[in-house]
Amino acid sequence: VCLYRVSGFMDDAHATDASLLVRIAQRDPKALDTFYTRYARAVFSLALAMRGERARAADLTQDVFLLVWRSAGTYQPTGSPRTWLLRLTRNRAIDELRRDRRRLTSESTLPEQSTHALPAPLTLVDAAEHQSMRDALASLPAEQRDALFLAFFQGLSHQEIATRLRTPLGTIKARIRRALQMLRQQLQGESDN
Repeated sequence: VCLYRVSGFMDDAHATDASLLVRIAQRDPKALDTFYTRYARAVFSLALAMRGERARAADLTQDVFLLVWRSAGTYQPTGSPRTWLLRLTRNRAIDELRRDRRRLTSESTLPEQSTHALPAPLTLVDAAEHQSMRDALASLPAEQRDALFLAFFQGLSHQEIATRLRTPLGTIKARIRRALQMLRQQLQGESDN
């Protein structure tokens, strides 16, 4: 029995992502666990980048893997499972952002005298934040911006980025780390002003 468990573990560790999705579609919880172990960090990182709050990103990550459990059978092997998973994450994050905006606009209106104390409308705040983010990204050195784009918007692993850019893995990690630090400093500096 122990030999079976060990060999089953080894099979899961070496299983392809596509085969794991097939097993998840057949309701194999071990396959979901393996898939989660491989991709939870990438899903959480994208969710955090899009939602901006760790608690919301953690909730979104759980929602995405629940969605994987429910819809693994819809995966079409035209792209990589990682790309499919990150697309699910992105779409869920966008759905949540839209739902939050609808909820804010549908809440009861405040009395006339209290509207003077309201902050700028959400769309103006969002537009300003997006412009600040675009400006901050544009100020990054090209190599850092490219590595950041491939990691967060293309969903590539550090190793995949290193291969694509023909750059050592350690250099890619350093570029992404420095880019995130610079973005954080620039955006925090704007909020302090």
